[in-house]
Amino acid sequence: MKLFLTIALFSLHSFYIFPASQQQADIISSFKDVPSDLMGCGSGYYLSEKDKKAGKTVFWTDYGDAVIHVNGKQILLKTDEKISNGQNADVYIGDGYTVIVKDGLRKQLDTEYFVMKATLTIKHGSKVIFSKVLIGDGGC
Repeated sequence: MKLFLTIALFSLHSFYIFPASQQQADIISSFKDVPSDLMGCGSGYYLSEKDKKAGKTVFWTDYGDAVIHVNGKQILLKTDEKISNGQNADVYIGDGYTVIVKDGLRKQLDTEYFVMKATLTIKHGSKVIFSKVLIGDGGC
């Protein structure tokens, strides 16, 4: 009985040390260097205002191609317009990953600059490995 209680308490303790949101943040990593062929018009997505100010993005798109870093590895993605049109979202695929970006409210701050919130969902195969509302900005 003591062994069972010890295991149960250890499991419960581990749950509180590593909540789900912390585990998600470890899967996707931020980056500052956007590939040069993705520069120009596009959107960047950030975990927080602090990351945005530091230029640490977790997803970058030029509306045709995109890049994320998963487990420290750069993943280049292409728009899948067939899926995007039926989802009311932008869908990018590459290297076994699918990224679904569902933009929320946009606030136009300039003729060529806007800020927004968006839900970013990353799947590896059919398994969702990350889903979170992020802040973002975009334009030309």
